[in-house]
Amino acid sequence: MQQPFTTRSTADPGPRGNHKRPRSKVNLWNDDVITTARIPKEKILMENLISQGGYGEVYKGTFNGPSVAVKRMLPAHRKSVAHVNNLLAEVKLMATLDHSCIVEFVGVAWTR
Repeated sequence: MQQPFTTRSTADPGPRGNHKRPRSKVNLWNDDVITTARIPKEKILMENLISQGGYGEVYKGTFNGPSVAVKRMLPAHRKSVAHVNNLLAEVKLMATLDHSCIVEFVGVAWTR
């Protein structure tokens, strides 16, 4: 898989202005938070399907021994830049959260 996945941020707060909206591209594949959270896919053992939604599936699994929940994109959405970017943005957010009422983020794995 190539690395075309980017998000765009804009300085313009809304679409109503007549001026151009400056945009900056951020390559999420090279984001420090995401790359630091990367774990080897071969160390994740997927067991049974727990739930399925519109964009992905959640499996019970293990990583280095302990039980984990494994979120996986549906195949139909893996080729969509927007869907992959949304998942990567979620990964980035989860990697920065630390609270007893929020499921602990363990890591992210992918193949290209």
